[in-house]
Amino acid sequence: MSVRLWLADLDGPNAGLWLAPEEEARRDRFVFPVHRHRFARGRGLLRQVLARELAIAPEAVAFTYNAYGRPTVEGLAFNVSHAENQLMIAVAAHNLGVDIEAVRLLDDQRGVARTAFSAAELDAWLALSENERPQAFYRLWTRKEAVMKASGLGFAMGSRSFTLALDEGPQRFGGYAVVDLAAPPGYQAALAFEGPEPVVAVNTL
Repeated sequence: MSVRLWLADLDGPNAGLWLAPEEEARRDRFVFPVHRHRFARGRGLLRQVLARELAIAPEAVAFTYNAYGRPTVEGLAFNVSHAENQLMIAVAAHNLGVDIEAVRLLDDQRGVARTAFSAAELDAWLALSENERPQAFYRLWTRKEAVMKASGLGFAMGSRSFTLALDEGPQRFGGYAVVDLAAPPGYQAALAFEGPEPVVAVNTL
């Protein structure tokens, strides 16, 4: 089993990237130019990657959306995540979820952990030293969000409704393999893949 992972800098050029009229309208609703640019580049690169995978033109990629707003295309499983200027696109033959987050010290990280983690996860996280907690917070959070996205439910699944391990290394949850991904400095990323632990091929856009 394999996953193709695409990484991109959202502050790169938009030249040659195609958007549908409704995507242009979404772009234009952003207030700040940097956010308009990043949305357009991210959506254009997603179309480019999916078009390459499906052997069609970018403008022929047709998105449909489930009840929770997750985009899909016929014949391919994919998922997208972005944080600040970093974009990840994961593509495979089986259902998957991917998440990337910028690692930063939150003003009330303990309070956020109480609302986001299950009781067992919170206990394990609080057992860590103060120095270990910031990185462990994002390691656990990216794994949980990847699982929620892979489920198709997103946040409707409830981040406190299931428990993952904080330990480094791959793990399983239900039918998913949950693995950490290599990310740029200052970021944490994870993948949930329906099936055995996949081989991840990393590409740069």
